Amino acid sequence: MVKKAKAENFPYALAFIDVRMPPGWDGIETITRIWEIDPFIEVAICTAYADYSWDQIVSKLGYTDHIIIIKKPFEKIEIKQMATALIQKWNSATRARLNVKKLESNLQNQIEIKETIIEFANLINSLKSLDGICRNIIDFTANLIKSERISIMLPDEHEENLYIVKSIGIPDEIIDNTFVKTGEGIAGEVFTSGEKLIINNIEDSKYRKRYSSYDSFLCLPFVYTLPRKKTINLGVFNLTNKQNNMPFTKDEVTLVSYVVNTSAVALYNQITGSKREETLLGSIAALIKEREAHDHYMAGHSNQVSLLAKGIAEELGLKREEIDKISLAGLLHDIGKAEIPKSILSKQGKLTEKEYNLIKEHPAIGERILNENNLPINITDGIRHHHERLDGSGYPDRLKGEQISIDAKIIAVADMFDAMRSKRSYRHAIPERMIKKELMGKAGITLDPECVQALFSYMGI
Repeated sequence: MVKKAKAENFPYALAFIDVRMPPGWDGIETITRIWEIDPFIEVAICTAYADYSWDQIVSKLGYTDHIIIIKKPFEKIEIKQMATALIQKWNSATRARLNVKKLESNLQNQIEIKETIIEFANLINSLKSLDGICRNIIDFTANLIKSERISIMLPDEHEENLYIVKSIGIPDEIIDNTFVKTGEGIAGEVFTSGEKLIINNIEDSKYRKRYSSYDSFLCLPFVYTLPRKKTINLGVFNLTNKQNNMPFTKDEVTLVSYVVNTSAVALYNQITGSKREETLLGSIAALIKEREAHDHYMAGHSNQVSLLAKGIAEELGLKREEIDKISLAGLLHDIGKAEIPKSILSKQGKLTEKEYNLIKEHPAIGERILNENNLPINITDGIRHHHERLDGSGYPDRLKGEQISIDAKIIAVADMFDAMRSKRSYRHAIPERMIKKELMGKAGITLDPECVQALFSYMGI
């Protein structure tokens, strides 16, 4: 059906696919087969289960901006709104690709160029990752101007060196070992000055010794303009050795300038968003430290849970991105206790039922705190559900078994282990041999047995 629609030049824009599609292929296999026919179809994966993590989906399908995951149950209006947005995105991307083909045959048409750039700008500003933005900038430009190498270079934290973050035509070993000092070389000078540089014959330039392997070089800065006309140089865009040793024309330079200028906004938003995230995490960490300073029984608990959770995740062989996410969730797992009265948290003796119920609200409170701060890293599941138990006896949602994410299962084991080995207001610290016996008794009943065993391996007990 997809093949026929494409052959008749009426391709589908959107496919809704359920992860579980018995018998035969599952949803992931179906998507793979659809994209073999038409790689531009937008896909909404519908599921009520945690069949695949985002990392697993990426490993099977590759990194793509053409997919979104929606969890059941959902309302009809949600599906309608989502379908409308995805189809509009598909329309914009399709128009952009068609316009690119037109531009290849007629770069003289400036009106058409600007329309294409508008479509490109809409697409680039809809992307949510730095990798996706850079990849689309390069792919879009490569379709217009045939060059041997195209690359984007961004500075380090102190703006001392520029590094290649995305490219085509450059071997990996060169990418891994290349950096340019700001203010030096073509890229370094363009970054510092904020002015583009066009060299159509390296031999006739002052750079001929350093860049003897190049014939031509076009380098433009990504410049973002702040209020009061203050500018920030974000990085540089390089095109080298245009095909057939042809010079970069005035129209081509204008076109690439449009691409760079429209992309600067998306780059700025993504880069500053990452810095806001770092600031936010620092603020949250300070909040944890402040809370623990008032409860000496809990001092260092969050850091210990983070370290233990990271160790368990490594023993389980999870991917680095997932390990880092779990470690962060471990650090912030008790952030919701910031809104629980200190008198309850440090109370000597048994809690009343009302007090205990109030403490049981801290996972949901923690999720709300992070959502209110728009934390771009999705760690809320591990925080909300780290007190869930395999048999459904946990809280706040009484999840069971595979309903509980691996993040939450890992943090649950790490949290319980550190709590038991630490002194509390109502008991002494428990010896490790007794903790091991206790956890072994809970493995497979309330705690995930693989996570428990991974903890023992990590701790060497």
